[in-house]
Amino acid sequence: GIRGLNYKGNMALDVNNLVPNQLGGLVMDQDGAILQASGALRGATAESAVIFGMLQDADKVLSTDGKSEPFKRLTVSFEKDSQYRITIHENKIYVAKCQSSNARN
Repeated sequence: GIRGLNYKGNMALDVNNLVPNQLGGLVMDQDGAILQASGALRGATAESAVIFGMLQDADKVLSTDGKSEPFKRLTVSFEKDSQYRITIHENKIYVAKCQSSNARN
């Protein structure tokens, strides 16, 4: 699992409505197993594996000796399409795929 999975801040935990402009939601456990998925992330096993790998890499890169605050949030934005907003809360990974503010119809 990811070392920093202990963030206990406040956030809405409904996978269907994690953030505004959400296209899909995903909840994973601390080992990357999908617990719940909706919308554009329903059945998105490839995306969940990539996201989990990115979190593991970010945790390794960002960790330093004596660091007191755990890793808790990551946003991956694509210029014209969408963004993934990833938050760690109470040993779960919450992912919201959202329409990017730069998206064009």
